[in-house]
Amino acid sequence: MDATLYQRIVLAGLAAGLLWALYRILEPFWSALAWGVCLAFLLAPLQRWLTRRLRDRPGAAAGLITAATPIVLLAPLTLLALSFVDQVSALINRLRAGASIWHSDPFAQAEGWPLVGPALRWVRDNTPVSTQQMQEWATAAAENALRSAAGVGGNLLAGALGTVTGFFLMLFLLFFLLRDGVALLDRMTTLIPLEGARRESLLRLIGSTTRAVVYGTVATGMLQGALVAIGFAIAGLPSPIVFGVIAA
Repeated sequence: MDATLYQRIVLAGLAAGLLWALYRILEPFWSALAWGVCLAFLLAPLQRWLTRRLRDRPGAAAGLITAATPIVLLAPLTLLALSFVDQVSALINRLRAGASIWHSDPFAQAEGWPLVGPALRWVRDNTPVSTQQMQEWATAAAENALRSAAGVGGNLLAGALGTVTGFFLMLFLLFFLLRDGVALLDRMTTLIPLEGARRESLLRLIGSTTRAVVYGTVATGMLQGALVAIGFAIAGLPSPIVFGVIAA
C-alpha cells in the first residue's frame, strides 16, 4: 500500500473517532447547543445594531445581549409556567366539584322543549349509556387533557431552559456565537460552490426569510394567546392563562 494512502486512511480514521467522541461528549447538551444557535441566529440583527451603537465593539454588544437573555427569557417563562400549572390544578378541582353537583339528568328540562325534546327522549331510550356515565367520561377526558397540557408545558419549559448547567452552557455559547458568528459563517460559507456575490445574496435571502417566518409565527401565537387570556379574564371565565397558552 502506498504510504500517502495509508496516512490518509489513518488520519480519516482518527478524525472519525474524534468526531464520534465529540458527539458523545456533547450529547447531553444538544438541547442547550441548539437553543444557543437558534437564539444567536435570531438575535444577529440586534447584535449588529448594538455593535454600531457601541462604536464597533462586538464583544460588549454580545455581553449585553447575553446578560439580558436570562431576564428576558427565564423570568417570564418561569412565571408563566407556575401560573399555568396552578390554574390547571384549579381548573381540574373545579371540574371535579362541578361533576359532583350536577343533576343526574341535566337534559330533563330540555326533553320538554318542542322539537328538541322528542329527539332527546329517543336518544336516551335507544342509547345503552346513561347520562351520568357520559358526564363521568367527559369529566375524566377533560382532566386527562388538562394534565397532558400541564405536562407539555413543563416539557417545553424544561426544553427551553434545561438544567442549570445546560442553561449557562447555552449562554456561554450564545456570547461567542454573537461575537464571532459573522467570522464563523464566512468560513463555513466558503465551502458553498457559488460566486461570492451570489453566495452572500442567497444567505441574506435565507436569513431574512427564516427570521420573518419565525418572528411572524411567534408574534402571532403570542398575540392570539394574549387576546384569548384577556377575553377570558374580562368575561370572568376560569383559568384564563391556561386557555391563553393553549390558544398560543
